[in-house]
Amino acid sequence: MIFFSFFQAARELGKLQTTKAQDNNGDDGDVVQHNHVQISRSDLAAVPLAGGWRRAVETHHKLSEESNCNFDVRYAKNLTKAEFEEKYQNREPLLLKFSGGAEDWTETETWTRTGLVGKYGDHMAQYGYEDTINSNGGRGEEMIALKDYVHAHMDMVNASSVDMAYVVDSRLPSYAELQDKIYPPEYLQYFKKPAGLLFLGRSGLGLGWHEHGDAWNGVVFGEKHWYVYNRSVVPPGLHWYQPADWTKYVHKLLPYHKRPLECVQEAGDIVYIPQGFYHSAINVGETIAVSFREDQITPLPGRTQFMEAVEELASEEAIRQGAHALRVNNVHSHGNPIPDYAVGMFHMRKGNFEAAAENFRAAIAVDPFQHLGYLGAADALSQLGRIAEAQKYIFEALERHRSSAQLYAEFGNFKQRQGDLVTALRAFDAGLKLRPDRKDLYWKALALQMDLIENLE
Repeated sequence: MIFFSFFQAARELGKLQTTKAQDNNGDDGDVVQHNHVQISRSDLAAVPLAGGWRRAVETHHKLSEESNCNFDVRYAKNLTKAEFEEKYQNREPLLLKFSGGAEDWTETETWTRTGLVGKYGDHMAQYGYEDTINSNGGRGEEMIALKDYVHAHMDMVNASSVDMAYVVDSRLPSYAELQDKIYPPEYLQYFKKPAGLLFLGRSGLGLGWHEHGDAWNGVVFGEKHWYVYNRSVVPPGLHWYQPADWTKYVHKLLPYHKRPLECVQEAGDIVYIPQGFYHSAINVGETIAVSFREDQITPLPGRTQFMEAVEELASEEAIRQGAHALRVNNVHSHGNPIPDYAVGMFHMRKGNFEAAAENFRAAIAVDPFQHLGYLGAADALSQLGRIAEAQKYIFEALERHRSSAQLYAEFGNFKQRQGDLVTALRAFDAGLKLRPDRKDLYWKALALQMDLIENLE
């Protein structure tokens, strides 16, 4: 077996850690940019406020000379229930504007900084990081008092902070006293089992790509920049990208015909997203929003067959048939690397590592921004004893996404299995710098430090 030396690997890792702080390749001129000027805590008093929440100091988010949104924009009062049902419901995304702003659909005083923290400051809200929120059904998995979140995660951080904790709370909107303070247009009140969420976070935070039942999201203060793909498309780089990372490492490299719909949602606007449309959103300025989605849904055609085949990994034929069901129904069929990846995992389970590597490469060809194919190929090649080739796949993934704590964790695991504890420790440390909340990386790094000390004795 051919091994990269420690010095080669350490040099490559150091290069990646240095490069990730620099601008990625691509032409920034044709990409929507959020240029948040870094501010210190001493400068906070000078930041313009809305409802007590800080606006972005400087942001450039206009999509064109004509519009801030490239899906339909309608004034809510001019849209009838019949027209909404015929043209938009379960069909197309929509931005709704209100002549009276958010006051037309909620009591805005409730959501000001004074109103929220003053009355609900002791409320234990759900919060977390983007990846844990999406894996937890779209809700935060840890708890914090709202007043403590505002102090620790909004007031005490600046624009360069790695603190990406975000409140996505399902509990506060369920309060009976708040139900009468949220009154969207009648045509949005058709959900059989509505699930409410409170979103609160600083500028630059958001949720990465996800999809669910029909939903609407109303911004009370702040702004959100939305990215939306229609129901037939799986976004390039679906997993492990923070929203801001995705715009930096993926969006700018996509040809125009593969880029998502985009829309800037200003304070007072409501965005409607149909079931199965992958979407992502980033806060522009400190943003507070409320959202309701349909939790009682019928799976999209072909989706159940495909997901069961992927989960069971019973045969390659079953997985391919599931993928065919998606194509026939035009659901999540374009740009989807999961069928090839799942077939690769099936062959891994059977010990057919060459076939597995071939299918993982096919997944990369479908979506070169999706990390799973690279890691699968690295695993398969490692099983074949082709360590140098395996490591190249991990490095290629890191080159594409230089600020992924999970990729550094995977590289650390890889080097630890090869017995290179020093490089493994460096990788875990790099991941921790990006995600200080990752307790698993902390304990792995600590265990490696102890092992290295013992080896010196």
